Amino acid sequence: MGFFWELTKKAVWNAITTEPKKKEDPNVIKNGDWEIYCNPNGEPKIFYKKDKLWFDADDVWSSPSSNFFVCVGYNSAGDECIALTTKAEVLKTKKTEECVGSVIVTDEGKGFVLTEEGTLFILTPEKISQRKLGDDDTEEIILTPHVAAVYSDDWNGTATVKGIDLDTGTAWKKRVNYEEPETYGETPTLFRTTEEGFEITLQDGLSRYFTPAGEIIEK
Repeated sequence: MGFFWELTKKAVWNAITTEPKKKEDPNVIKNGDWEIYCNPNGEPKIFYKKDKLWFDADDVWSSPSSNFFVCVGYNSAGDECIALTTKAEVLKTKKTEECVGSVIVTDEGKGFVLTEEGTLFILTPEKISQRKLGDDDTEEIILTPHVAAVYSDDWNGTATVKGIDLDTGTAWKKRVNYEEPETYGETPTLFRTTEEGFEITLQDGLSRYFTPAGEIIEK
């Protein structure tokens, strides 16, 4: 009886004094000073650095491999920002109050953000640069892996299309004539991606086709 009693006391003591192992949260990533909270599908949402909030993402876009992300949210000071991140850290941030329209993220760690106002942000781990394509008159935007472009109507039978060839970094500008309709707004202006680049349908209902370099394709 005494022997088994001693064994029982020892087992109870070990159960009381041994701290249970904490189960690791698969949605929390720790990397040195960084601690990142991800949503259930693995996208990073909240970034802490040295136990302080560094970046809180509202919207997240992923590269095809999910190795890089472009996030839109707020930094520790409450400023609205865009950021290039991985699941383990924030690489670069930039403050902007413009409304994000379209985003592309590559597996090479490069992000492209085109705002509704026509500003193109180019994000890399080294820096974030920006180039202004549009203005307050910008009506439509399009972003593909090869070109960023904006459209504005001059309302006198001409329209302006501005773009940047993302492969070369070359900017271009084209004026396009069209036959003014009797009533504006009956035919909406549309941007569409094509194999050669993109097309735009103007108020006359006809499509114009462009390469990423801004060359007009006759069809």
